[in-house]
Amino acid sequence: MSKWYAVILVLVLCSPGCSKKTEWPDSSELDQSPSIPADGIGQVTADREPEVETGFRGDVHPALKGKQLLELRAVCSPVGTGMGFEKEFFPSQFRPLFDAFSIAEALHDYSSADFSMFLPQQIGEPGQLWKLDVGRVAPFLRQFHHGASMNLEAPGRKSGPNGGYAVLRAVSETHLEIVARVHAEFGLAAGMYLTPAYFECRLLIDRRIGQVTDFALSVPTDVSLNTTLTVVLPTEALIDIIHVDKMELSGGDAKAGDEYAWTDQVSMEQARKKLKRAFYKFMEIQWVKPELAIAEAKQQNRPILAIVLWGDLDDQSC
Repeated sequence: MSKWYAVILVLVLCSPGCSKKTEWPDSSELDQSPSIPADGIGQVTADREPEVETGFRGDVHPALKGKQLLELRAVCSPVGTGMGFEKEFFPSQFRPLFDAFSIAEALHDYSSADFSMFLPQQIGEPGQLWKLDVGRVAPFLRQFHHGASMNLEAPGRKSGPNGGYAVLRAVSETHLEIVARVHAEFGLAAGMYLTPAYFECRLLIDRRIGQVTDFALSVPTDVSLNTTLTVVLPTEALIDIIHVDKMELSGGDAKAGDEYAWTDQVSMEQARKKLKRAFYKFMEIQWVKPELAIAEAKQQNRPILAIVLWGDLDDQSC
């Protein structure tokens, strides 16, 4: 029997108003698809640590030699209402605990030792990727809520991947900019979880004084659905996907990084793609537009397998 493969077309559908755009490759990339190995396609490991360098694990990073205390302010808007509550298949008695989600500590000071875990062991070139020590990320998230956990365990949706990664986005003689992505969730009570899509972090460092001059960690708000609510019952798990307008931890000079002439950098889009691929192996798949897949299927006389999904695959919000 001759070998053959199916052209796979995956359509990811968001709810009305979703602003996320599909990232299609340009035409120059279309002839770079890897061939299928003779022994088939191997399993993909969920843990990327063997492929990614470990970040700083000491007390204070040499780049943060200047002693400091930077005050960060936590802000969180009320939890939104999703289809589950609107259509009343998510029992209303569970709503009050989600509505009560509020900031645990509005203001908190963080030291050079606290920020050090966001840095790599050695500063390299823009695009450098490393794995964060999630145990040292959790205290930042607990400023939002004491139930913050770096272990995603809410059932009824894909659990994990856990962890956090960072990318060196830009460098100059005087400054560094780091972008990170962290997956976490909040346990509100036994069997009740609030799971953001992810947290994105931006860190600006003044190399001359060895201090963090700007820090921001937040849930993305450019999509219509960015948070999952889960209630675990004895016989099932109830899930609603909602939008939180703002969940942010920030301090310093937010506009400072825009003023610098970076000597070397990768774009924010490139940094975000690299972080996605660190979490999701499938992001390395070469996606093409539907019309190209259809044309290729006709030319090769091969079938198309169409999978329709509600929500996004590249975050933890569904």
